[in-house]
Amino acid sequence: MGFAPDTGNAPDYRRRCAVEFSLKPPAKIEVKLLLHPHDHDRAMAIAKAANLAERDFYALAIHLGAAEILRSAESE
Repeated sequence: MGFAPDTGNAPDYRRRCAVEFSLKPPAKIEVKLLLHPHDHDRAMAIAKAANLAERDFYALAIHLGAAEILRSAESE
């Protein structure tokens, strides 16, 4: 985007820009996980061994798991 041209249509231009910006996805999405206590304990042990915060560990685990599922689906 740029600056609105000085043609008298600036309010309409700004309105269109506001709509485009409001359609962008959020920067982050909150996800709630329900885990079995044993799975949570195992995940926390792995996060600690990898020196990762819980939040970072789960974000990485979801990312890597999704990539693995996608590779598997593409190879079939």
